[in-house]
Amino acid sequence: MKKQANKRSSKEKPSPRSTSGSAQEVELLRWTATPFREEPKKGAIFVVSCLLFLALLYILYREIIWVVLAVGVLTAAYSSYIFPSHYRLTTAGVDVKSLFHRTTRAWPQYTGMRKHVDGVFLVYGIGRQSKLGHFLYFGDKKPEEVLAVIGRFIT
Repeated sequence: MKKQANKRSSKEKPSPRSTSGSAQEVELLRWTATPFREEPKKGAIFVVSCLLFLALLYILYREIIWVVLAVGVLTAAYSSYIFPSHYRLTTAGVDVKSLFHRTTRAWPQYTGMRKHVDGVFLVYGIGRQSKLGHFLYFGDKKPEEVLAVIGRFIT
């Protein structure tokens, strides 16, 4: 029985994520942000505008199915604003996890950054004026702390 257990353990391979992830990348910063909760005035404006849009949709079409469909589309479109997003900066790159998607990009793929009041936009398209990228909300992290880590990899 002991030999069989040894054979099994020698055949098992460690997962590539556990070996390559811990050996190559070091976590520099991790935080979670929920902009909807952190900015109550903007959140209230968002809710009122969504309700007005849904009411207008119901008045125009008189069908509740269109309202339900619109709620689904609005939820999917604004999920990173409504629900918590988890950000992780490592020596290898940026990891963004939200309700419907997870994105990981290496630092060399980013071409620039644009600082905003509530976050930083990391550009990964061609040129500094590209509209492709990730917006990282600062949340409870201090902007200087986040920008210092990003500044080490993106100039």
